Amino acid sequence: MNTELEATEISASSVRQNFSKIIDAVRVAGERILVTQHGRPAAAVIAVEDLELLQLLEDRMDVAEARRRMKEPADKVSLEDLPSGSLPEDKSTRRRPKSTSKRKVW
Repeated sequence: MNTELEATEISASSVRQNFSKIIDAVRVAGERILVTQHGRPAAAVIAVEDLELLQLLEDRMDVAEARRRMKEPADKVSLEDLPSGSLPEDKSTRRRPKSTSKRKVW
């Protein structure tokens, strides 16, 4: 994973000591904080707007993947190849569950 980000690197211990200031820097100044543990990137503190953008991008990627898969030929399975019990029961053979509670009319 590429960690060449435009973010301020801060150790996890420093984050613990300055959490309120870090939240303000992210919220007010739009700063991105890369939290490190033992000198390695471990987490990031980002603005809510950045998170929303990431979620939007993820959703669009999911839609693009779904569209791509819909264009692929589907594997066809015959009814004989299905394992027994994988089809829904015929409604006429199903038993209706007994009601254990009485309905209240208000």
